[in-house]
Amino acid sequence: MIIEGLLTTTLADGRPHAAPMGPVVDPDLTHWQLRPFQGSTTCDNLLRSGQAVFHVMDDVLPIVQSALSMPVDLQYRPCEHGGWIIQSSCHWYCLNVQHWDLSQPRSLATAQVLSSGIHRSFWGWNRAKHAILEATILAPRLHLTG
Repeated sequence: MIIEGLLTTTLADGRPHAAPMGPVVDPDLTHWQLRPFQGSTTCDNLLRSGQAVFHVMDDVLPIVQSALSMPVDLQYRPCEHGGWIIQSSCHWYCLNVQHWDLSQPRSLATAQVLSSGIHRSFWGWNRAKHAILEATILAPRLHLTG
């Protein structure tokens, strides 16, 4: 299944970077496939460090802002395994990339969960939030439609 949320990685200067991501995960959330586009900041950060934190969010605003390259005002704390945890997230998963497939423009990074946590329950998306999320996923990819 695909879970939509925010992925934080670490920039070369040590600051956090947040980007929308829809990883493919198994039902037990033990096997993760991240699919960043090659050349993106997220992909570059993952290739350099192999560390990321995925966040289940119930607030669409930071997802929209990061997808549209707008400033995002989030509070972070460090993850004990590397990376950054968004304090306003519902759930978080600290990931370590185990394998890369760079044969396609949209790379495939297979990752395992090193640690996880719950800040609060996630109650799902209402119709309006879901519509905003879907439009946000499409907007940065319009150039790929030809």
